[in-house]
Amino acid sequence: SLAQEGKDFNINGYLKGLPENSDIILKNEDLGPEPLATAKSNGGKFLLKGKLTEANLYYLNIAGTQQKLYLFIEPGNMTLEGNSDSLMVARLSGSVSQNDFVEFNKTFNASFARLSQLAQQLNAGQADPGGAARNEYNALAKEINAKTDVFVEQHKRSVVTPFGILVMSQLSEDITVTENRFLKLDP
Repeated sequence: SLAQEGKDFNINGYLKGLPENSDIILKNEDLGPEPLATAKSNGGKFLLKGKLTEANLYYLNIAGTQQKLYLFIEPGNMTLEGNSDSLMVARLSGSVSQNDFVEFNKTFNASFARLSQLAQQLNAGQADPGGAARNEYNALAKEINAKTDVFVEQHKRSVVTPFGILVMSQLSEDITVTENRFLKLDP
């Protein structure tokens, strides 16, 4: 398997309030059914370690809970800190890719939430007097596309950028927009 040929990664974690002997799981089901790493907690602390060929998006889960924290994990040493009851806002340090992912989320999450809300309203066939919701949707989509171009330009080498381009491709039916963004990337 490719994972065995990779470089080492370590995540030293501390989650306040984490029950003793909790199973901590790090995985990406798109890459395979097996976890990338697992650990048992001791005093809120845990160590996840393994091998990676390249940075990628994984999720961390505490067994028996529905919480998932999405993280861009890369080879090297990282630290995760937070509270077990609010895993979604735990902080990972030591991963440049994760820093880019956090910036991506800060840039786009609120706009995407509003866009989704408008899309649901429009798709539900609710009255849209004067086309106000449609106009807001179109303006917001245009703004998100402009922000995407800036993000791509500023993060040409980041592993987060292809992920972002893929997410944003749903906003444009013109495939050349997506192709042109991919062409701007540095390998």
